[in-house]
Amino acid sequence: MSNLDVSITQDDQTTIIGLSGSADMQEANMFNQHLEKVFEDACYTLIIDLSGLKFTSSMGLGSLIMAHTTCKDNRGRLALVKPQPAVMKLFKTTRLDQLFNLFESLEEAKAAVGKD
Repeated sequence: MSNLDVSITQDDQTTIIGLSGSADMQEANMFNQHLEKVFEDACYTLIIDLSGLKFTSSMGLGSLIMAHTTCKDNRGRLALVKPQPAVMKLFKTTRLDQLFNLFESLEEAKAAVGKD
């Protein structure tokens, strides 16, 4: 049984991915498979809701970096919503808080990725 739950929904031209639980190496690989499917469908404007993600390993961070790069390379956008304290601490320690667009709410993220 996986420690990570992934939900994927479409909202206009935006794909919203919700993560909850913990993302260690095995779960990061599963998350990558979900991302690959989203990108195969040519969806490059993503919001990833981290409000339920309690922990991520370096593999999980790698998945988020890959998502950022793929979105950027395809003229899309990536927004991350409400990282929990442990995940935010990891972002700050690795300076990924400087790379990612971080938002406190889904509404703020939707407004940001919807801009031309």
